[in-house]
Amino acid sequence: MGVRGLEKFVRTKVPNGCPVVNIRNEIRNCQSDSTPVTLVIDFRVLFEPLCYPDLGGVLCGGRYELVYQLVERFLSRLRELGVTLVFFNDGPVKNSRKLASWAENQNQKYDKELRIIDAVDNGDDVRTLAKRFRWDIPNNTQYPVKILAKRYGEFRVSLTGAMKKEMVAYANSVNALAIVTNNTDLLILGGGWRFWSSKNLNFENLTTREFSRSALRSHLGLEDSGKLALFATLGSSNGFLQSEELESFATRYLGNYETKFYDLADFVKRPHENLLAEIFGEMADEGDLRERFQESLDYYETEYLEQEQPPLEDTTLEFLKNHGKAFLHKMWIGFPIHFAPAFIDFRDDGFGSEYPNLSRKIILREAAVVVYHRRDQPEHTSRKLIHRTSHEDGYAERTYELEFPQHVEPPTLQEMLSTDPETQKNLAATKLKLYCWIISDSLDPRQLDALPPKLMPTVATIYFLVEHQVVEPFEADLLLQVAYEVVFKKYDLINIRYPQYLDGRAFRVAFLYNAISKHVLKALNVVGLNAQEYPVYPQFDGVRFHNLYQKWARGERDLQQIQQWRIYENAF
Repeated sequence: MGVRGLEKFVRTKVPNGCPVVNIRNEIRNCQSDSTPVTLVIDFRVLFEPLCYPDLGGVLCGGRYELVYQLVERFLSRLRELGVTLVFFNDGPVKNSRKLASWAENQNQKYDKELRIIDAVDNGDDVRTLAKRFRWDIPNNTQYPVKILAKRYGEFRVSLTGAMKKEMVAYANSVNALAIVTNNTDLLILGGGWRFWSSKNLNFENLTTREFSRSALRSHLGLEDSGKLALFATLGSSNGFLQSEELESFATRYLGNYETKFYDLADFVKRPHENLLAEIFGEMADEGDLRERFQESLDYYETEYLEQEQPPLEDTTLEFLKNHGKAFLHKMWIGFPIHFAPAFIDFRDDGFGSEYPNLSRKIILREAAVVVYHRRDQPEHTSRKLIHRTSHEDGYAERTYELEFPQHVEPPTLQEMLSTDPETQKNLAATKLKLYCWIISDSLDPRQLDALPPKLMPTVATIYFLVEHQVVEPFEADLLLQVAYEVVFKKYDLINIRYPQYLDGRAFRVAFLYNAISKHVLKALNVVGLNAQEYPVYPQFDGVRFHNLYQKWARGERDLQQIQQWRIYENAF
């Protein structure tokens, strides 16, 4: 995100614009007894340096435990250096323009993913796939980063829709050493903090690259904030203006990549009699173009000041805001829930084509639990989802009626999410019943309760998939076997051999399992089951799964280690 191509320009064209920094040394150099060192981290961009160094693992379906250990070691080392870590994450998207942009982006990503799936079916080896589709392979955002961010630092959810500016305002207010991000919009915004690239972040060596904002501005001769705002607006992909609206301007005033930013800087520095006409030509007076153009200028030029928000009249909404429950916040107010799975092939009859029905069932039951005590209000008997329903139909908003639980009454959200030990103890059985109801009408809470907690969400996910007949019996058993080996450390996590080729069916099973697992794990959060007891990420290793798949498909398998936990056996 941010100004298109600016990162590469700073790296290759700006003298001293992108030096390598040793994070440990930089922290020690600015430490003192009186001033704590704060790092502000753009949470979402941490997935990129986790995924791109191991695209083979991502293509196998993800290596969750390995990533967990890597991130935990990284964050613990920062904490040992005495650093205060503050993570920022986007909350609900409130702007309809941004939702439309999200839907269009997901449609484009789906088309790219189909090309990768076809290449897997064609027999391309993993190394070729990773090289050929390097920039099209989606980041696995289900990796367990959030739980560690909350454990090792402060986790802030933006509810204003201006996360980047909130992040900068906070960094300025605490005199943060740096913001770790890959969003080049921040090269335009002001403050004394340093821009550390998340793309170049090395978790093991504690190094990255610094993008020098002062070097960029000096090199282009852009020190005035107004000119910087215009520069960013005309070279931006921030959602205010569409790329086609700036296409004519770029053709007339900007050269190729080598000269683009120099040409752009020259344009914004010279005087203009009718700026809008120069930029947009005959479109200058069309629709809301002027308003959106001004919004963009204001975005880059105006200083964002963090303000104390008055308590909300809705006590539940205030409770969810204070506890950073963005997903429940959206469900409570009826904001559209938007989601897009990775590598689900909707062309597959009875498999990928079933995903919309499977995911919708879980999400709507989650919503029913959340708004149960508002079910007498007409506006809370349905919820909107933005998702894909088939291969032919793209991402769009659809409304669905809610089905409320009959056999058990949900507590209020404040009660369900309470951290009071006595309340948790008293509601444990009710929460488990609700959790089972979200997944299946036939899932027995007593059977789940008898499972090792670390395996419980895995078995619940497999039960759901088996009941809906979208996986083969041996695939269900293999998923449980891999989870068992992950939880009880029964294989070499580090020195494991990666498969050379991926079976097309195994590829689909791995990503369908992870997509459904994401919903099942989120249901734990909805009913307030203890995150310290149950895992918050899939107990799954895609490399191990693919290594065993053909062997298990041939019947060469031993169920002795997992037999006692196969509660889904009778659901086939």
